[in-house]
Amino acid sequence: MKTNIDAVMGKRGIVYQRITRTEAGFVKVESEEWRASSKEDIAEGEEIEVIGVKGVTLQVRRPKEQKGVIGRLGKLFGKGEK
Repeated sequence: MKTNIDAVMGKRGIVYQRITRTEAGFVKVESEEWRASSKEDIAEGEEIEVIGVKGVTLQVRRPKEQKGVIGRLGKLFGKGEK
């Protein structure tokens, strides 16, 4: 049986309180809100990918490839991964 934590691994979400390298923030993954930390600064509104869990805090990063409008615009202007 999967737990909520197992179910969010690899999922994408949105930052709703910024994350810095030294301070956790908050993200929304599907319909759930989580505390999250990262090795990089990630601004409010940016897309994230869940890469791990430490206690009750998700470990996140920017996705390697952005999905949706942001990803398509990045590719159009040469900023997305190919």
